[in-house]
Amino acid sequence: LDLCSAMCLEAPSLVTVGFAKSKRVGDEIAAFKIDRACPLAPISVAGFKSTGPAQSKGVEVGWYLDLEATVSGTSKPKMLELLDGLPGVAAKGKTDAKSIEKVLDVVYNNLDDVLAILNGPLLQECSVSLSFSNSCSRQQVKLLPEAYVQYATDQTVGSEI
Repeated sequence: LDLCSAMCLEAPSLVTVGFAKSKRVGDEIAAFKIDRACPLAPISVAGFKSTGPAQSKGVEVGWYLDLEATVSGTSKPKMLELLDGLPGVAAKGKTDAKSIEKVLDVVYNNLDDVLAILNGPLLQECSVSLSFSNSCSRQQVKLLPEAYVQYATDQTVGSEI
């Protein structure tokens, strides 16, 4: 059983950052990284090279790249073009919800290839918008009640029922 985690903040922040024509993504963001223990948001900002639009909107090291919001957002054509080389993705010109869903399925199943695209061609891009979050969930999560129970050695789970 693989260990997984999800950091969900009480008040999550989701920001969309537009990089201008004169500012490449890689002018500000040094790299992205994968955290396989966090399947809901496996890609995050590894570091920054300099200040820029992402940091001015509050993005910090460790913030997650919201893959769904980024691929579905205003830079959808550019993102689909970048991801077009992934196995099973023929996304150029296909911007309907069903096609995006298929692309995202491939993305989450090929994280190493996606990371190479993010840390390669994407860092060279300008005029692109990326969405970031400080939480694995875009909205406030509902916390479920939790109980810690200890059973005596002569009891079994369910014996009290």
